[in-house]
Amino acid sequence: MKKIWLAFGLALAGCTSTPQAYPNFMNGRYYMVGDTDCRYSANVTPTRILCYDEQRQAKGYRDALTDQQLMMYQSDQLIAAQQRRRYTTTQCNPLGGGVTCNTF
Repeated sequence: MKKIWLAFGLALAGCTSTPQAYPNFMNGRYYMVGDTDCRYSANVTPTRILCYDEQRQAKGYRDALTDQQLMMYQSDQLIAAQQRRRYTTTQCNPLGGGVTCNTF
């Protein structure tokens, strides 16, 4: 069990702590929000939002994603997930009355 938590901790150590933008569906369109410059938003036009940081300071405008931009984002996320799976393997083996798992 300790080996599983150690592997999980090492995996988390490689993750970034900076929030990354992600598509969010608002008023019938997708906008990239969630990063440090766009924690909050307000609609300005039917296809544009004004982004605010954590202190509610205006940081700039963002336009709605086009269908092509959204498809590209989804494709990039799928490729990244496939690459992460390629580099990690978990092998579990029976040991006495339990199971021991190793991730490498």
